[in-house]
Amino acid sequence: MRFGVTAGFALAGFVGLAGCMPQPKNPTEFRAAVREGGFMTRVEEKTVARGFDSAFGIVSRNSDRCLNTVTHSSTPGTYGPETSSLYFKATVTPKGPQAGEVAVQMNAPNMVGDYPEGGVYILVADVEKVNEGSAKVTVYAAGKGGDIVQSVLDWADGKGDACPDL
Repeated sequence: MRFGVTAGFALAGFVGLAGCMPQPKNPTEFRAAVREGGFMTRVEEKTVARGFDSAFGIVSRNSDRCLNTVTHSSTPGTYGPETSSLYFKATVTPKGPQAGEVAVQMNAPNMVGDYPEGGVYILVADVEKVNEGSAKVTVYAAGKGGDIVQSVLDWADGKGDACPDL
């Protein structure tokens, strides 16, 4: 039953985000859509006492390790268990020597709609240099991406490397 509830909330976030606008096709459009607000969207910002290279490096490594994954679940069905899968894809992009981005997309074989290749965007995290000893992390999330926000902030801050529960 867990998947049905989780997938329902995850998909509801996308419907809420796209309610009056087309589905974001790239990280820039996703940021703008989240900034405008919507059902199950949020923006978190934190300045960490770590240099940019350190903060972006650990966020990049943990994103690759934790957010390029597939989750499998099943729920009771009329003729036996129904299994489903959610595919998560993290794309790490350096934006020059003082900034970088992590974009996370989610896809499922049964998702219908006009979504970008790779699935819907659920999270974009920007890491920017503030000065030699600190970096600013801004996380934009919608739907299931909300489950990832705290992990990204903790990674950047050096507070562990635990993967979020997807």
